[in-house]
Amino acid sequence: MRTLPLIIVFAVIVLATPLVASAQIEEQCPQLETISPRPRRGNEQTGLREQIIKLCIKEIKKDHEELVENTEKLALLTAEIKEAFDNDSQTLTAENKKRIEKAQDLIKKVRSELKAEDDDEEAEESKPASVGEAVSSLNDTSQKLLEEVKKTTRHSISIVAIETSNAVMRIVRFLRVSF
Repeated sequence: MRTLPLIIVFAVIVLATPLVASAQIEEQCPQLETISPRPRRGNEQTGLREQIIKLCIKEIKKDHEELVENTEKLALLTAEIKEAFDNDSQTLTAENKKRIEKAQDLIKKVRSELKAEDDDEEAEESKPASVGEAVSSLNDTSQKLLEEVKKTTRHSISIVAIETSNAVMRIVRFLRVSF
């Protein structure tokens, strides 16, 4: 007698799982709107729908891989900036200025891929006291961003990663104004 309710619960879960998965993929694949939502088996639209879903999944995977790759590039670039800054008597050279501009382009891409909106909160306490502190903070924050992005999957959005990307953007803006 006790197994009957368990079997019913199990059956409901098994039957509901494809519906939830279908709803998630439809949100991420706007191309599916042109195909009828409930095609019958044997219908040509079923095969087309499945192909579009597979292409969407590949595209989503590729987008996530690009996010991780761009974040890795940013972390390497900021490490180079810090190393060069420390080696050049704590001054920003023309080469570092170019690196900072490239870092700004990369953080814009990363923020776009994270679906982050513009962060207009320029809090005074978040501004570094000096260029040296900003360079060090830029490197540390970029490394933290990389760790956060690597924790995410293509199915998740990390608020911490978005906030960290906003912090990196503020530091880059500070450095751009400083030279």
